[in-house]
Amino acid sequence: MVKVKKKDGSLEEFMKKKVVASVKKAGGTVKEAVDVAREVSGKVVKKTVITTEEIAKIVVDSLKKVNKKVADAFVKFRKGK
Repeated sequence: MVKVKKKDGSLEEFMKKKVVASVKKAGGTVKEAVDVAREVSGKVVKKTVITTEEIAKIVVDSLKKVNKKVADAFVKFRKGK
């Protein structure tokens, strides 16, 4: 099971559905969100702990392949947090 280390130092279980929701909030389609989440979960599955920042980088890299505009919106969305 992969744990996500949040900015406050707490750990929580990695949830693919959170990646899907984030991509959709940034303007991605359901298909784009599901595809990105699948790629992200495939890359994090080998880890035991990963930071939210590392996940965000993987999401952006994956999004750039399918929709650069949404990738840019995702970055802006993350900076607004």
